[in-house]
Amino acid sequence: MTSGDPDITVPCINPGNTRQSAWLPASSVSGFYFAHPEARYFGVGKIDKDQVEDYAARKGMTLAEAERWLSPVLAYDPD
Repeated sequence: MTSGDPDITVPCINPGNTRQSAWLPASSVSGFYFAHPEARYFGVGKIDKDQVEDYAARKGMTLAEAERWLSPVLAYDPD
């Protein structure tokens, strides 16, 4: 099997499934990938306290607990 680049050769690993539907070899990955030439991607920004309060209420969490879980994406310092 080869890629679209004539200088790159990709070995074929012949992935398959076990009787329990696990992939072989174990590091095999499978999926459907869709793309469109007019697709536009966007980044998701940090979240503010009002969003965290709403999330915590919907999840039945305390504000402090939600802030701990969401700390990497907070737009404010919870301390």
